[in-house]
Amino acid sequence: YDEFKKLSIQPILDLFKNINVKKINKIIYTSSSSVYGLIENLNSETKDKFNRELYSSFKLACEKIIINFANKNNKKYYILRLFNTYGNKNDHFSFIEKLLRAKKNKTNIFLINNGSSIRDFIHLNDIAKIYNQILKKNIKKGIYDLGTGKGTLIKDIVELVNINNNKITKINQIEEIQNSVADINSLINQIGNFKFVDLNSYVKKNIKNYNKIK
Repeated sequence: YDEFKKLSIQPILDLFKNINVKKINKIIYTSSSSVYGLIENLNSETKDKFNRELYSSFKLACEKIIINFANKNNKKYYILRLFNTYGNKNDHFSFIEKLLRAKKNKTNIFLINNGSSIRDFIHLNDIAKIYNQILKKNIKKGIYDLGTGKGTLIKDIVELVNINNNKITKINQIEEIQNSVADINSLINQIGNFKFVDLNSYVKKNIKNYNKIK
């Protein structure tokens, strides 16, 4: 727990304690869409096998610290609640990249609840472009969802990648949010129309490139 604290809340506290407030223009914090799961489980004592609630609660605490600091010092803050990412082949956390590696290397994947949940996937390049706009433009401070605003059924992506059934390890009866899609209306109102990388096209392109190499 001490290590967990050092990697989450403590760096923010140390930064605010040591930095000259006059040097700060904007505060941008990458949070997580997982904080929404806390609302449903606020009074729940269900065992959290994957420590999601612990992670989420620390993210929410960081958000509150930043908002408190920013308001006290009259600084603009941007809390960006990031949804599921993809676009970096070396990312060992991204579900999309895990799927593509499993297809390429013929290795097993884990599929929770038969892939019945819906998730919002956003490419890393799109995240970088949006951050760039927040840095350069006069955007209203606040909390923003950072996703595409479109949901994808997990099992549809698994079928698109076309992984053999014998390579899929199913883990069922796991508590999870069924539908996790970003509400990007507030963000789009600030940055204008934005063309996101298409997930299906990205997956198909990577599979096609792999087949060419093979």
